Amino acid sequence: MHLTFTWPNTPDFPLRENFFLGAWHPTQVLHVDYNTPPSTIQPAVLKATNWFLMSNTSLMHPKNPGLLHVENQTLEAPSLAVAFRGYLVEPPIHSYSPSDNILHYWKTSTILSQHNGVFSAACIRGSGKVLELVCDAFGMAPLYYRALDDAIMFATNPRYLTACNDKTDYMAWRCLIQCGFLTTDRSLSEPIKRVPAGHLFQKKGTAKWRSEPWFDFKQLPLGTQKIDEHAVSQIERVFQDSLSRCLSLDIQPSFLPLSSGNDSRRILAGLFDRHVPFQAATVRIFQKGYRDLDAHFSSIMAQELGFSHRIIELGKPFNYAYDDYQKRLVLDSESSPITHTWAVALMRALPEYPTLFFDGLAGDVLGNSPGILQTFPELDKITFVYQAINSHYTKILVSSAWPSLEHLRTEFHSYIDGLPQGLYQVTLAYLLLRTRRTIAPWAQQMLPAGHVVVCPYLDLEYVRTIWKYQPAEKCRFSLQKACLAQYWPQFASYPGTKNIPPGMPTGSPVYEHERNLACFLELYRELQEQEGIVRIQSLLSRPARLGFWLALRNKRMALKTMWMFRKLMELVARDVEKIPCWEISQQHQEVVS
Repeated sequence: MHLTFTWPNTPDFPLRENFFLGAWHPTQVLHVDYNTPPSTIQPAVLKATNWFLMSNTSLMHPKNPGLLHVENQTLEAPSLAVAFRGYLVEPPIHSYSPSDNILHYWKTSTILSQHNGVFSAACIRGSGKVLELVCDAFGMAPLYYRALDDAIMFATNPRYLTACNDKTDYMAWRCLIQCGFLTTDRSLSEPIKRVPAGHLFQKKGTAKWRSEPWFDFKQLPLGTQKIDEHAVSQIERVFQDSLSRCLSLDIQPSFLPLSSGNDSRRILAGLFDRHVPFQAATVRIFQKGYRDLDAHFSSIMAQELGFSHRIIELGKPFNYAYDDYQKRLVLDSESSPITHTWAVALMRALPEYPTLFFDGLAGDVLGNSPGILQTFPELDKITFVYQAINSHYTKILVSSAWPSLEHLRTEFHSYIDGLPQGLYQVTLAYLLLRTRRTIAPWAQQMLPAGHVVVCPYLDLEYVRTIWKYQPAEKCRFSLQKACLAQYWPQFASYPGTKNIPPGMPTGSPVYEHERNLACFLELYRELQEQEGIVRIQSLLSRPARLGFWLALRNKRMALKTMWMFRKLMELVARDVEKIPCWEISQQHQEVVS
């Protein structure tokens, strides 16, 4: 089989995205041609009789720059080839560890292995006869796959898997527009799916996919215990053990995106107490009444406690809109417009040498219960579905073009029903849907090649420990805050988003409005160039079309109605601009022996 790979649109420096992709055929010789890569990509390539692997390389790791590893490289059909991105802590290996260490781990691992870390891996075994795709317990590190004829393609980003005439997945679109995250393991295109959390997908020859969970959510504790001071002590000890396991990856210095919330402060306290080299940075954004909270209080903390810290500015509206385009591009628009708006500015501020990048992902979800569960800790799954998927868009989207609201709710409800019943069912759904699909991607997808992101709150021992305690108890006890107050009072004493000082004046909405308007106008420009306006109108109801027309002509109306249209504009812009990556150029029957 002859395949042609064409590069998709690629972000500018510094977003040298750290990806791998591959193609595999169960029976035929595989030939893959590709054109010259963009300037931000220096590809590493491995290939054998019936498979092809490619990854970006790190300018910071001249000895082991790529994400690809092979045993018996001189053979036409190596016994084992691995593409690996992320990290594991038992034993400690990461994206740029020596190939021998990575190969040894995946050579000796089994379906029952407990992979403690956040990672994506593709393994080709048995002299090319077996393909395995596997990701971490909660699926935070993305890995996607698709079929093209009998070939299987896979990649850490769905935009590397597109092909001509791929159908739009309007179920995924509607969920993303309404909820801010994608349902189940869909992507925005029907043929492209995501490897489920904690699963190993295996394909032997022409046999059907074999899907097995290596991590069983039913083995997590039931969440029935009460919280007392002993519990807080145990939880903080286990978290510090998790932090130590991350540091055992032996990448220095560490880099910490520092907010004024509890997730990053607990990590900060652990790094500060250990006297390990680290740098902290905060992007100045405006929160809760347009106040400058994160940058203001983190800079005071750094001055008084004495650690390295940098404030990063977002820039003028035009620059902000361009960064928003870069973010949409590298995330393939699989995220909410209002999530991690500061990510590109932070990536631009990363040092030009390897760092261990600490992400506080899932800290609040596990420590205090997520979102609405902080108010209603025992929320039942039906109420949760109706809270997540409200009827706001029923009169905005034309019914003939979209799946119905009830269809969306039914699929959402079925997904939750597939999770273990009990007090943590809704929390687990929140973790696997919102946290995994719209919160995790900013660091997982945008971190430039050379840096390694770690997530200490997702350490399996920590998750099992904190899962013992009732969700209502964690809310009542304010568990994250309790850990800080009891063990790190100097860090807990500073105000922030969780405890705004009384009398602190609100700020001006002007800056945020100007930036949002700049993003809206940039999207309009993209859609005009690609004739996407007509498609948007075809997806809107008649009253919504009028509202959209008014928004395009009046700044005040645009700001007022942006919540209705901006995500749909992003999705249409993505669809009309996307470049089909894979094409079958010719076929012949050269069968693999």
